[in-house]
Amino acid sequence: MGFMSSLKVLRLRFRYLVYILLANVSNLLGCVNAGAPPQIDIRDSPELVGRGDYLVNHVVGCVVCHSQRDWKYFSGPVKVDDSGGGGKIYDESNGFPGQLRAVNITPTALADWSDGEIAHAIVAGVDKNGEALFPVMPYPYFRSLCRDDVQAIVSYIRTLAPLPETKHARRLNFPLNIIVKTIPQKWESPECPDPYNELAYGQYLAEIAFCGSCHTPHSGGKADPSLFFSGGREFVVPGVVGKVRSSNLTPHETGLGQWSRARFIARFKAFEDPAVLSQALPAGSFNTEMPWHMYAGLSEADLGALYVFLTTLQPIDNRVETWNKP
Repeated sequence: MGFMSSLKVLRLRFRYLVYILLANVSNLLGCVNAGAPPQIDIRDSPELVGRGDYLVNHVVGCVVCHSQRDWKYFSGPVKVDDSGGGGKIYDESNGFPGQLRAVNITPTALADWSDGEIAHAIVAGVDKNGEALFPVMPYPYFRSLCRDDVQAIVSYIRTLAPLPETKHARRLNFPLNIIVKTIPQKWESPECPDPYNELAYGQYLAEIAFCGSCHTPHSGGKADPSLFFSGGREFVVPGVVGKVRSSNLTPHETGLGQWSRARFIARFKAFEDPAVLSQALPAGSFNTEMPWHMYAGLSEADLGALYVFLTTLQPIDNRVETWNKP
């Protein structure tokens, strides 16, 4: 092949590459591809609201994330009378590439949202205006929620006391403002697992409680799949000097390898008595992002199912120092 022919081929290939890039940019700049909101019209019942109460306040953490937490106390319990009124602000001061806030999810803010639109935000990551949510809202994990549980969560959120809404501008820096459009996905409405199948149900609970997200070290903003559940992810906790790290949940001796089922359950239930967390922490002491006050309300059956699932994980040798006092 002559020089001119080779050059022509290279030009054609380059032109083809440009077309592909332009097409992809066009897709990225276009509509979010997550399907339409599910057709859900919830008929409330005490049982449905009760299940939603349990999920929201003890499993999926909606209220903890979308409220102000009082970091004077261990595990940062939700401030009194602030349930769902709007949570943490993420911006450059805490390393976030932009600015956003965990928004108000009380009826004040959601009055003009349909049940399906609320569900769509939870499981697909798209708001009522079709805008992609940033996955600090853990909708990639909430995709695993089954239809009955999604309906229960929406039903309960509708019962929250209305709280004043404070508007907060959202800004995502480039290229995050484009990348975020690619993250939402269509919800497949999976079947609910059998709660009597401890392994399957424990895996379901671990997924919708996004345990793996917090208990896996991150690099470049992503969890390291080779170290899933092995702990070591770093957190900046208000009032604590230095980084706090999550613990190893794999069945290695550096994790839960020496823990019995009874010990695992007792660890959570130790925080069930409000008096245990009612004393203000001394200045400069340890605190944790882990909302023990929330998870303490998990039933012993559900905690047992979680334990069963965690014992099936690949054991990973990772001895974590959760906090080093400066």
